[in-house]
Amino acid sequence: MVASSVMAIDERNTVIASAYEEQVQVAHEVDSNLVRIRDLSAQSAVRSFQTCRASDALADLANGVNARLKHVQL
Repeated sequence: MVASSVMAIDERNTVIASAYEEQVQVAHEVDSNLVRIRDLSAQSAVRSFQTCRASDALADLANGVNARLKHVQL
């Protein structure tokens, strides 16, 4: 009776240890994914800022062209 109880406890401990290892792996994967999301978000913010600056520069160029074309008579 005691031996079978010890074996049952041992089996449960093995299952618990296995589940714990799986949870650790999942936690590491989640952490890694969160770091990638953070990095990609930062890259996206930088690229959005660069796009905004390029858009402003293009708008300035277009305004300059329009101003010059007003002086041209066809």
